[in-house]
Amino acid sequence: MLELIWKSTVVLVAAGTATVLLWRASAAVRHLVWVLALAGLLALPLFESMPATWRVAQVVNVPAVQVRIPSASAGAAVHRRTAPPDGLPLAAFVIWFAGAVVCLARWGRGIARVASMRRNAVALSDSDHSWDIARRAGLRGRVQLLRSPEEIIPLAAGIRHPCVLLPASASRWTEDRLRVVLLHEHAHIRRRDSLTQALAELAHCLYWFHPLVWLAVRRLRVERERACDDRVLLAGTGASDYASHLLHLARSLQSAEFSPAVGMAGAHLETRVRAILNPRLNRRVLGRASTVVACILAACLVLPLAALRPQPSTPGVVTGTVYDPAGARVPNAVILASTSANELKTTTDQEGKFTIGPLTGPGPWQINVQAPGFAPHVLRVDKDHFEITLDVGHIQQTVVVHGKGTSVAPAGPQRVRVGGAVVPAKLVYKLDPEYPDDVRSRGIEGNVVLRAIISIEGTVLSLTSVSSPDPALTEAALKAVREWRYEPSLLNGEPVETATTITVNFELEP
Repeated sequence: MLELIWKSTVVLVAAGTATVLLWRASAAVRHLVWVLALAGLLALPLFESMPATWRVAQVVNVPAVQVRIPSASAGAAVHRRTAPPDGLPLAAFVIWFAGAVVCLARWGRGIARVASMRRNAVALSDSDHSWDIARRAGLRGRVQLLRSPEEIIPLAAGIRHPCVLLPASASRWTEDRLRVVLLHEHAHIRRRDSLTQALAELAHCLYWFHPLVWLAVRRLRVERERACDDRVLLAGTGASDYASHLLHLARSLQSAEFSPAVGMAGAHLETRVRAILNPRLNRRVLGRASTVVACILAACLVLPLAALRPQPSTPGVVTGTVYDPAGARVPNAVILASTSANELKTTTDQEGKFTIGPLTGPGPWQINVQAPGFAPHVLRVDKDHFEITLDVGHIQQTVVVHGKGTSVAPAGPQRVRVGGAVVPAKLVYKLDPEYPDDVRSRGIEGNVVLRAIISIEGTVLSLTSVSSPDPALTEAALKAVREWRYEPSLLNGEPVETATTITVNFELEP
């Protein structure tokens, strides 16, 4: 969110600066600048995932580090509770989400209001006098001309199916007034202002917290109406007559603002009237080629900005805290900070905290955390403080099955040295595997490797074969191991599920 804030600020400041420099240009040009700026804000989150080759800072490849976790085939995972997270990011997200929902609800109410007005309006037929004036004003058959039963400001609405909504009193207007109104609304439709208004509203909903976005949306509306006013004047309407019509409509009709529609005589009327009566203003209509060039220039600004990533610097001194899966601190854990040429070592104190450094010299640095009874944890140094949660390590059992006789003396589980509050599972009952006669007669021997989960009750769960020299040996090992019982692993005195690897070695004696 912070990255989007500063990037959106850069885009909006650039757009504001451009409109100031373009004060002699037409309103259509300045409107396009604000449209591209707000569209750029919508594009920023989409381009956040662009490849790292766009980064301006040099990136050093770091070897991938695999952290062992219980596989999905094991059927169950070790119960864990991570260290208490910082609540500030969550609170910020909740506040942003609530504001976005409020803005979207407001936008939705406007859409529903315009849809209701379209349903209740009366469509004018081709024989209607207003349609004759509409055709002379440039409206085509694809544009629906509607008369509302309410006294509303004339509106242009719809993206795929545009329409012009006239108030109930439009039937009593003079031909000149109806002509300028239709010219103005036709300008909105030709310029696709309903689409650009929708983009602006969406950007406003997502960036509601940014004051520059509010300013950008306001300036977009002002320049949009002025650009349509310019088209009416270029069609031969007198400036004073047009200003008189606008003032009359603003005084006599409801001046409500509908976000999905673009009205004729809404807010910012004073600014518009002054611009209409100023004969020295540039009223040039923006051509298609100029629009394409402006879009390319905007993309040249937004794309590199979106792909830009702040390259974290290697901190001098790194601190952190090490937790077990239950959220308790892990004392005496070994912390190794290393590069290809340097290595530093320290251990956590009785509260699980550590300080290591300074990390000087060429990077990248990475930290390896090791503690008895826990799986190693490796991470890259890209900040100066870490909250690290270790996983409980796997345990191993190896059983040797000899070829003579059916009674074997399998070795007990190889206990892992543990520290802190981790106690590994202990095998308390085992059923000796039998060497199948047919396999023994064929001279087949080797290791059967099994993967299992030891439950909190000490039973064997999700027993699967990893490798085996013969299916019959696999079946014999599975049949015996399913009956084994353990004292479960303990984490801070509480039983937890633990992944285990069991090796059954079938050997033929001479």
